[in-house]
Amino acid sequence: MTKKEALKDLEEHVITSISSKERQHININVAKRVVSELCKTQEVLATSKSTTCKWKENEYDVYDTQCQKSFQITDDGDIKEHKFKYCVYCGGEIKVVR
Repeated sequence: MTKKEALKDLEEHVITSISSKERQHININVAKRVVSELCKTQEVLATSKSTTCKWKENEYDVYDTQCQKSFQITDDGDIKEHKFKYCVYCGGEIKVVR
C-alpha cells in the first residue's frame, strides 16, 4: 500500500465511523501526519540492515536512537532497569553508548 492509498483509506475510515457533528471537530491533518510518520518508520525498517540499534542518552534524559527516533523513560530507572532489550521503533537489539 502506498502512502497516498494509506492516507485515503484512513480518511475514509475516519469519515465513515463518526457522525456528521463529530466530523466537524476531526482534524484530518493530524491523522495524515500520523500515517506519514508510520510510512517513514516503515522505510527505516525496510532499509535497516543492522540487527542492533545504538541508543545515546542526551542532556535531557532522552535517548536518541540510531534509527532517528527519540525515547524517554518517564519514571525512575534506565534501559537496563526496565529490561529493555529491543528498540521499540526498528526492532534492533539496543546497545547503549555513552
